[in-house]
Amino acid sequence: MLELRAITKSYPTAAGELKVLSELDLSLAPGENIAIIGPSGSGKTTLLNILGLLEPPTSGDYRIDDANLLTLAPADAARYRNRAIGFVFQDHHLLPQLNVLENVLLPTWAAGNPPAEALSRAATLLDQVGLAARKTHRPAELSGGERQRVAIARALINQPKLLIADEPTGNLDPRTATQIADLLLESQRAAAARLILVTHSIELASRFARRLRLQDGRLHEVAPS
Repeated sequence: MLELRAITKSYPTAAGELKVLSELDLSLAPGENIAIIGPSGSGKTTLLNILGLLEPPTSGDYRIDDANLLTLAPADAARYRNRAIGFVFQDHHLLPQLNVLENVLLPTWAAGNPPAEALSRAATLLDQVGLAARKTHRPAELSGGERQRVAIARALINQPKLLIADEPTGNLDPRTATQIADLLLESQRAAAARLILVTHSIELASRFARRLRLQDGRLHEVAPS
């Protein structure tokens, strides 16, 4: 189980403490997916940064399965993030000097050269996202939708327990956005991973098993429409 308990995040400002998240709770079982909506400035990016171990909360508890993630030393947190958390952003963040296959393999390089099984898995993932014939192309030679397909394959390469997607269709046309949403959900289900997506698109959010609204620093369930 993924569990956030009483997560609070505050920032000091000239006008005093700014509380962005307030005693926030969240539970997510393996294989589940949720979409989080909310207005700009509501704390969605802050929440994703905490979930991705990119910044700590001011207080609270964060666990995935038996791991208490907030007690990890910085080096251990970095290793856990690389091994167990996959990221898909609005901007694909592919390295322009690397080809498609190399970009997918990038997370496996943290421990040295990628093993043979990583090469095999990368090839399989590229086939699953429809880019087997494009593995030697550079990002500049791909469309926006193709770059996001590479980003999804890269996020899955280490078989993460948690996938985090931050507006992954925000820069895409409606048809391509639908294809990427299909692929993201299919990939998450096939991997039995947890998927947490932040979006401004009500249409995209409606495709997820659960929808939550981040408001006043807390998450609130949104009833199916």
